[in-house]
Amino acid sequence: MRFNLEIRDIEGAKRIILPMFSRQSRSFGRIEAVIDTGAPKTILCARDALRLNIPLANLDSETPLTGLGRGKVPVLLIKNFAFSLRNTEGEPVVLSMELLVVDVPSIRKEGQEKLNNALRIPTLIGMDFLEKNN
Repeated sequence: MRFNLEIRDIEGAKRIILPMFSRQSRSFGRIEAVIDTGAPKTILCARDALRLNIPLANLDSETPLTGLGRGKVPVLLIKNFAFSLRNTEGEPVVLSMELLVVDVPSIRKEGQEKLNNALRIPTLIGMDFLEKNN
């Protein structure tokens, strides 16, 4: 499947962006995800989780991630995240997949500096998305 991508300069480096739209219940909104072939999993960032008001209370904890920002980042598992993309013909394609979301409540307990660092990390499209959608 082919999707429309954008190339942008972010903090002095070229990044490939995949525009998406969350279709999660009560969490609708636009997401701009950076394609990261070094990330094994797709990760919804803290900033997007807060903006979309993703309900985090009943999600399962996963092993904290390293390589994102400073130190380990606690994450939760969304088993069935619904979203849509536009294909190269401009038609919407609705998809659903398992992804990780930054555990904002846990990070808040660690202090404002840790939260500020987490808020700088973008949403990432990992290899799981790329493999699943060719």
